Amino acid sequence: MNHHMLRFPEGWEWHLLSRNRTDADLPDCKKMFPLCADWLDASEERLTDHISVTELPGGEAAVHGTLMIPLSDDEQDVGPFHFWLSAQRLVTNQQDMRFSLRLQLAPWEDKLERSGSAPEAFTVMLSCALESFHDGLDAFEKRLESLEESMRLRHRADQMELIFSRRYELLHWSHHYIAVKELEAALKEAFMGSLTESEGYRKLVYKLQRIETLIMHYGAEIDTLISMDDAVYALRGNDIMRTLTFFITLVAPAAVAGTLWGTNFRRIPWAAEPWGFAVPGGIVLAITFFIYLWLRRRGVTGAALHTRQEERRQRSAKAAARKRRTRSSKDAQSGSTASASLIPSSGGESLPRRSSRGTTPH
Repeated sequence: MNHHMLRFPEGWEWHLLSRNRTDADLPDCKKMFPLCADWLDASEERLTDHISVTELPGGEAAVHGTLMIPLSDDEQDVGPFHFWLSAQRLVTNQQDMRFSLRLQLAPWEDKLERSGSAPEAFTVMLSCALESFHDGLDAFEKRLESLEESMRLRHRADQMELIFSRRYELLHWSHHYIAVKELEAALKEAFMGSLTESEGYRKLVYKLQRIETLIMHYGAEIDTLISMDDAVYALRGNDIMRTLTFFITLVAPAAVAGTLWGTNFRRIPWAAEPWGFAVPGGIVLAITFFIYLWLRRRGVTGAALHTRQEERRQRSAKAAARKRRTRSSKDAQSGSTASASLIPSSGGESLPRRSSRGTTPH
């Protein structure tokens, strides 16, 4: 068991405990901190968030438990932060000391020195832990923007899997945010006015509000992407069904005629006539043509046949607009060249420059 005690100018203490699972000197640690004995036993194997508000003998409030904090912007890099907190004492127990070492660097070391009590110093530590939230959410925002750009340019079949992957990432950060938010409420419940007026607590509240705004905004963006993906697939399904209905309806007369002619009749009408195939075939084509006109009037053929035509019209319109812009720029350049060739005369008028070649003096 490694034990380091830091005493700060305002009189509060920070006890840093670091022990391995194989350490056998836990009873000595309990004797050193008798009020924390139950917390030490409970925190040995705990790897989940747990927050508890208790009252010490004499009515003094205390908060203890475990907070799973991100140690970097990697969502898999998470470690337990075991803490026991009273008005003048903070005891922490960690196996990974990266977070404790970060607190001893600028500017967090100076903020801890200026803290007036252990609860205020603990809010400073939570603000330090939330820095990893911002780094992780910044990396998440880049991946979300890449997903939005890919959906805007080219909608692939696996887009929904990517959207769900971003949703799970956001749920990961939201889960850790809720734990810190619960701990902030527990600190407010335990220490009330003596803490809520401190600078460290107010900064922690503002930081939590910033993170909450980001999480809500990203959640709304992902919901929008899911709705857009559903709408795209619904439109594609409707277009496919409309196209199938259109073509099935068109080939129905020919299918009926082929079925009738393929039946084993003893005598097929007009089979011996020279026009016995041309006339029924013409009747089938005429019926098919009238069905096509009826479907076109009803607007069924619009999405099935005219999409490419609309795309061609749009490309033609863009090409014509580019030609007009090019022509306008050339006209502007020629106008500026003509104006530059004018020479001001003595009377203040602009006269065209004349070449001396081939002129006759008078």
